[in-house]
Amino acid sequence: MFFQDKNIFIVENNDICQRLYQELFTMVPCEMRLFESAEGVLDAAKQKLPDIIIMDIGLPKVSGLELTKLLKADPLTAKIPVLAVTAFALPEDEENIQRSGCDGVLNKPFKIDVLLERMQKLLSK
Repeated sequence: MFFQDKNIFIVENNDICQRLYQELFTMVPCEMRLFESAEGVLDAAKQKLPDIIIMDIGLPKVSGLELTKLLKADPLTAKIPVLAVTAFALPEDEENIQRSGCDGVLNKPFKIDVLLERMQKLLSK
C-alpha cells in the first residue's frame, strides 16, 4: 500500500472530521498524528518531518493558511507537502490557499478515495 510507513500529520478542529481521519488511518499502515489547532504543529513538524500534512483552513487563533506560511518559510519544513482541506470553495479562497504555500486543495465534504488520491499525488512528487 502506498501509505505504508508514511508519517501523516492532520491538523483539524472539527470533531466529526477528526473521527473520520482516525478511522481511515487506523486501516492504513501509517503513523498518524492529530492536532486540534496550530499550536505545537510547527515544532512537531521540525522534530518528526512528516511526509504530508492535511491542513484544515478554519482553525482557531492561527488559521491553517498562517500555519502553512510558517511551515513553508522554515527551510527544515518547507518541502513538506500540505493539502488544504476547507469548506470554503470560492475562487478567491483557492487563490489565498495557493498563495499561502499549500500544495493542493480539497473541498469539504470530500470522498475518501479523492482524499487518498490527492495525498498519493502529493507524496509521489
